[in-house]
Amino acid sequence: MEDSKRYLVYAVFSDDSERERNIQVVGCVVIPANCFRDVERDFGNIIQEELSKHPEIANHPKFEFHASEIWNQSGVWAGLPKESAERVFRSAVSSLNYIDRPCVTYGAIDISHYPDGQEGQRKRIRDAFELCCLGISQWFREFDPGAYGTLVFDEPEDKILKNDILETFRSLRPMIMSSPPSYGPLDCITDDMYFGDSKRSRGLQLADICSFIISKKLSGSRNRRNCSGPCICGSR
Repeated sequence: MEDSKRYLVYAVFSDDSERERNIQVVGCVVIPANCFRDVERDFGNIIQEELSKHPEIANHPKFEFHASEIWNQSGVWAGLPKESAERVFRSAVSSLNYIDRPCVTYGAIDISHYPDGQEGQRKRIRDAFELCCLGISQWFREFDPGAYGTLVFDEPEDKILKNDILETFRSLRPMIMSSPPSYGPLDCITDDMYFGDSKRSRGLQLADICSFIISKKLSGSRNRRNCSGPCICGSR
């Protein structure tokens, strides 16, 4: 049997950012499996160092990892010094230097076109997630065609939103029921997506921070149309 090309397997972590002015972002970090431990170790060490200085945050009964709260020192993270917040953010971006082609994809939505209320929020997150997935597909086609990854999304408390996310994923990556198979535009992802807890996942925490950074960047732009795409992140 002829030798076949070996493809990398990727872990793909996705999370939505808190809305920033009129922008809703869902971002995603694509990490090769053979780099994940290095990324997890370096990023995780900085977070643990900062939390060890502030046990009141780490031991808070309502502890959650939210990039917006860390940056703004609000909520559970209200006692975190600004320099500590900046250190966490810098470590998130610099940890991507372990990856040959560090990639963060995103979908950004102008929320002024959506109704207020919970249903409008669900729809804009769902639409931003779809754009983000198309960015994932674009990155794999351009930089590592033939490779594939497993998609993990930060589990929403809203069960209706969770179902919306699943339905959107399935529309882009249908379950194979016939021959020849039709994998859809998200053929770079395995046949189901998974949900994780950002309290316990460095990958999801990294996705949250990158989504927040993108949201802050885009909210300062006058050009607020819906957009998606891959962006290459690294420390400066």
